[in-house]
Amino acid sequence: MKYWKKKYWGDEVGSYLFENFMIDWGNSLIVFPSTYPQIVKSALDALSLKIMMDYYDPKGFQGNINTLDIFSRSRLSTIASDCSSMVSSAIQYEQNYQTETAINKWIEIFGNEFPKYGK
Repeated sequence: MKYWKKKYWGDEVGSYLFENFMIDWGNSLIVFPSTYPQIVKSALDALSLKIMMDYYDPKGFQGNINTLDIFSRSRLSTIASDCSSMVSSAIQYEQNYQTETAINKWIEIFGNEFPKYGK
């Protein structure tokens, strides 16, 4: 997910905030998704919601560590939601045996760090 953050949210969202979002997401799961694509979709869905909220430092040192304004939060939420939709498309392509198209969708989601088809 850090590759995704780097590509879409960059330095606008600090690593500490992002990592805490991911920890909270993982801890909140009652049933862990069974495939990597489902894990990514679940994480993106959570990020699209979590970025909209104030987030208080779990260590209690800094107070609210989500210092983004409402417009930035909304824009970043939309990005995560749009990427979640791309994951749904990639999953659908895989289910329809369109492997190369699915992999190209994953490359769109994660960038060139994702392995190319046939490599």
